[in-house]
Amino acid sequence: MQKTFSNTLVILCAGMGKRLGPLSAGKPKCLLEINKKSILELAVDQFNGFNVNHFVLLVGHRAELVINKKVFLLKLNLVGTYC
Repeated sequence: MQKTFSNTLVILCAGMGKRLGPLSAGKPKCLLEINKKSILELAVDQFNGFNVNHFVLLVGHRAELVINKKVFLLKLNLVGTYC
């Protein structure tokens, strides 16, 4: 039986960030930090306030870095799926 989620959000996490030059060297745009939090964490924090309980992260460039960052989802008791 497949689990269903009533409040699912899809976030595109596949950008290489070429136009950001050295700021994004070696990591995808969604992992750039603003005030010690990644852009991905900031997005999840914002939508978590709207009762979103399942995040689908569409990964591409350096996907392993995004997947390794899933710890913050677990801390918030949220479910994350990676595609």
